[in-house]
Amino acid sequence: MKRLYHLFLIPAVLIISSCKKDEGWGKAYPIPQEVLDYFYFQPGSIWVFQNDKTNAIDTITVFKANKSMSNGFKGDKYEKANSEWLSTIDKYEYHYSMFTQGSAGCIKEGSKWPCYILTCTKLKTGDVFSESFSWFYPFKQGYGGDADHSSQTSTIVMDSFIDSLQLGTKIHYKVMVVKITNSLVANRKDTKFYWAKGVGIIKKENITDGENWNLIYYNTIKDI
Repeated sequence: MKRLYHLFLIPAVLIISSCKKDEGWGKAYPIPQEVLDYFYFQPGSIWVFQNDKTNAIDTITVFKANKSMSNGFKGDKYEKANSEWLSTIDKYEYHYSMFTQGSAGCIKEGSKWPCYILTCTKLKTGDVFSESFSWFYPFKQGYGGDADHSSQTSTIVMDSFIDSLQLGTKIHYKVMVVKITNSLVANRKDTKFYWAKGVGIIKKENITDGENWNLIYYNTIKDI
C-alpha cells in the first residue's frame, strides 16, 4: 500500500511586475461537488440498514451539516465541510469531515495521488474515539496506509470501484469500496464500506463476523 503524503508549496519567485506578482495569490480551494456528493448531506437525510444475519435494523439520520471557508497563507481560502450522523442502534454520533487546507499542496500541483481525505470521528457523551480516515478521492486502487492514530493498528486501503451495484431493487452508481482493518468506526472489526455517489454508505461488510449491513431505504437531502 502506498503511504499518505502531502505536497508542500515551493515559494514563488517574486517578480517586479505587479501583474505577475499577484498571480496565484488569494485563490479559493473549495471541495468539488463530485466529492461532496459522497458524504455531505443535510439534516433530515436518513438511511435504514438491515443485518443479513440477525435482521436487526439500524436507522441513521443527519442532525447537523455545515460548510465554511477559512483564510490561509497569502490570502488563499480553504473549505471545510461537516455532516454529522446519529445511529439508533449504538447511539453514537459519526462526524464526517473534510478540509482542503490539509492537502493544499496536492490540490494545487494537480497530483496523480488522491487529494481529498474524508475523516470520521465516532463519539457520544462520555465516550469519544479518535479520528479515522474513511476514504480518499479521486479513487486509486491500492492507495492507503494507517487508518487512525490510536495505539491499535488499523489500516485502510481503497479496495475497488464499481460502476453500478444492485442492492435489493435499487441500483447504485459509482461505488467506492474501502477496506479498513480493525476499524474504529465499526467496533474494531475488519470491514468493507461501500460508498455510492449521491447516497453515501450503502453497505457495511463485516468481514470479521461474516455479516452485512445492507441499505434497505434512504432519503438523502443534498446541499442547497
